[in-house]
Formats: sequence, C-alpha cells, structure tokens
Amino acid sequence: MNNYKLFNKKISYVFGFACITFIMLDQILPLSNNQNLATYLSFFLVSTIGIYHGAFDINKVDKISNYFNLKFFNFISIYILILVSVVTFWLLMPVFTLSLFLFISIHHFGADDYSYFNVYPNLLISITRGALIITLPLILNFYETVSILKILNFMNNTEYLTFLNSNYIIFAILLTANITLSFIYIRNYLNRIIFNTDMILLVIINYTLEPILAFTLYFCFLHSLRNISKPIFNRSKLVFMQRKKVIFISIITFMLFLFSFIFSTNFLNTFSALSTSIFIGLASLTFPHIVTEIVFNKVSQKQRII
Repeated sequence: MNNYKLFNKKISYVFGFACITFIMLDQILPLSNNQNLATYLSFFLVSTIGIYHGAFDINKVDKISNYFNLKFFNFISIYILILVSVVTFWLLMPVFTLSLFLFISIHHFGADDYSYFNVYPNLLISITRGALIITLPLILNFYETVSILKILNFMNNTEYLTFLNSNYIIFAILLTANITLSFIYIRNYLNRIIFNTDMILLVIINYTLEPILAFTLYFCFLHSLRNISKPIFNRSKLVFMQRKKVIFISIITFMLFLFSFIFSTNFLNTFSALSTSIFIGLASLTFPHIVTEIVFNKVSQKQRII
C-alpha cells in the first residue's frame, strides 16, 4: 500500500514533467497556434496511452465475473458491447452522447482525483473538481474550444456559452473552492500540495496550449496513469493470463478507435475526423470503465472483496 501511495505521487510528477515538456515544445513548434498539430499529437497520445484507461480493470472484471458466475469472455462481451454502443450512439446522436459524456465526466474526473489521495469523494467535492477540469478550456480558450464543439456537431449557436469566455470570476470561484475543499478533506500536507499542484498545472496548460491537447495531457498522463497503476499495485504482479486479457481489451479498444476515425473520414476532412475520433475514443474508454467501477463497488459492498 505504501508503495502504491508513493507511485501515485510519482504519477503527479510524470504529469508535471509532461506539462513542462509540452509547454517547452510549444516554444519550438508552436503548438498553441497550430490546431492541426495539436490534434495529431492528441490522437497519438489517446491511441497509445489512453487506450489502457480501462484495460487494467481486469482484476475487477474477474471478481465481477466470479460473483455473477460468468465466464470471463461473457463479461468481456458485455464490456465490448458498451464500447460499440458508445461509438454507435456518437455517430448517430453526437449531441446527446457528448452531453452525457461531459456530464458524467464532471463527477468521474473529480471523484477519481480525490480518491487517489485517500478521500472518499462526495458529490460536492467531485463536482467542484470536475467542473474546473471541464470549464477551463471554455474560460481560457473559448473560441478554440467552441470550434472543436462545432466540429463535433455539438452546437451551432454559441451565444449561451459566451458568459464563460474569459470569465475570471467563475474561474476564481472554482479555483478558490477547490483549494478550500482540499484543505478540508485532504489531511496529509504533502498530498494537499500535490493535489493543488496538479490543478495549477492544469490551469497553465489550458492557458498556454490548444484545449484538445491540454485535456489529452490530463487524461493520459494523470487520469489514465492512475487508473493503470491501481490494479497493478493491488497485486504484486500481473499473471500471464491477465496480461493477455489486458492486451485483448486494449486491441479491441484501439480497433474501435481506428474504425471511428476511418468512418469519420467519409464525411469529414482529416482534421475534423481526428477531433471527432479523439472524443469518441475518450467516451468509449470512460463509459465501460465507469460501468465496471459501479458494478464492482456494488459487489464489494456485498462481499467486501476490495
């Protein structure tokens, strides 16, 4: 357990290193004025690092399968069905699917950020943290973010979102609320510093980089790495069969990710297809992971198998 706590802190250091690296890279390329390049980089990161986001839920999948007396591939079939459903719903109803993804993400990202610092997240702290993560792109890079939302067919009229454009009052309220809540709920001094440093880095990259790249850095180098690390440290090692299952899920996820891109190129240009497939990928990674988390927590409450 102590090793896991130490590794969790190191993930924050990795996130910090990634942020600094891309900010420095921005001075050379530059990424903040090249939406196409930022999108290509985001696609690469999500399709390589991000696809493992839910694949390491394998221990939870095994326990759920045992509880419901399901064979592994029966449960994986359900997992894959959720993946395919997300992709299908996005292609058919992009506005509904993206709205649902953003709504769920506010709670999911906020709750996860707190849970890795030994805090059982309630609705207040998870939404306060998650709201900052989701609204930062709109506050600090409004027009760039809106252009992405238009590509995703999320909106044509952006007037009802203009109140967020450079709205530093909302920004200050969310930032202050997050810092205050961290002092209330996170007891360990070092954890509190790391937690708030992660938040400050998130603000900096949203201010300096393209919003799609800033969110990708958070998703891949902080959120996903923490999801990957927890099941690894719950066991001393992954046995051979578990590794095969992780690889299997990751390959299926990547194939769906690639399919969404190829399909999108039939009616979108390459840049728009990349942007669309990135968010389809993020949603298809997040939804099955959340479903697995919910079912696992229910099973754990009944059998205390955490």
